[in-house]
Amino acid sequence: QELRASAQQSWEANLFKPAGIGRGSEHSHQPQIRSDSILWLDWQKPELAPFEKFLEGLKIELNQQLMLGIQAFEAHLARYAEGQFYQEHLDQPRAQSFLHGERLISFVLYLNRDWVEGDGGELQIRDTDGKLQLIQPRWGNLVLFDSKTILHQVLPSKRDRWSLTGWFRRS
Repeated sequence: QELRASAQQSWEANLFKPAGIGRGSEHSHQPQIRSDSILWLDWQKPELAPFEKFLEGLKIELNQQLMLGIQAFEAHLARYAEGQFYQEHLDQPRAQSFLHGERLISFVLYLNRDWVEGDGGELQIRDTDGKLQLIQPRWGNLVLFDSKTILHQVLPSKRDRWSLTGWFRRS
């Protein structure tokens, strides 16, 4: 609840920026590919402390169970207004050397109360066999997936859709 309230306050304070793709000099705003708005998290904010602690514990568990070598995580809040989307992509594209070996596991925490089927904004995942799965962006659900092998997209939303999205990183 505190994360959702913080997201709303930050939105109302105009702190969100149009999302882009790529990093550094390759970063660009391409609304035909991705049309949401984001705010990178500042882990110094007290309302983030419980979730940061949760992610630290999850990082340790993933490293112990899967030997991933995760060293850090990063995250942002995302808001998809009505009609906004993000086309199918990988979070760790092999062809883009600026991310090679960095992002290991992607995660999405949904911050949408009273979300019902038909509101759109689903996370569509294409598994390694090509099978499609739809995940409703319902309150409190946390989704994790491999950043380098799982193609995914956010389908157009029919109402404001909020999430906290991030990545466990090797460095």
